[in-house]
Amino acid sequence: MYCSTVVLATAGTTAALFAHESGKPVTLVERAAKRIATQGQKLLAGQYVKALGEPVDVLYRAANSLRSFAKFPLHLLKRAKRRSSTVDVHNVIDGVIELFQPFLEEAKVDVRKELADGAPSIRGSIALLEAILVNLMTNAINALMIKMHPVKPSNCN
Repeated sequence: MYCSTVVLATAGTTAALFAHESGKPVTLVERAAKRIATQGQKLLAGQYVKALGEPVDVLYRAANSLRSFAKFPLHLLKRAKRRSSTVDVHNVIDGVIELFQPFLEEAKVDVRKELADGAPSIRGSIALLEAILVNLMTNAINALMIKMHPVKPSNCN
């Protein structure tokens, strides 16, 4: 029991550190976007939207997307999520989609759910099912990105 407590404490500390440290650059990006927007509106007036509106919006969307990933490790470590119980699959799917909505929007992914009839459940932990769903989601998005934007072979030897 002591060993698993130490591992969990280490995982918790690592997750907290990751969330905190990865949030710093996200905050810097948001501040930079705000400064660009403020100064751009002052200097460019009516031309701001045409010249800088979209790039500033991209910065804000990217920061939101990164923030959702920064929060995820802490989200998984909540005590109730680690407890083994009967897990409502539909609720977990909805929660993962909601948590990662900023990332999905930035990746231009439109989620269409086709849920099974009834209330399917599994015996396990919410955190484990969430981790599986997030893994499936990110792998699917990465596969689509590779298919849409294949890497060209390099002539470097």
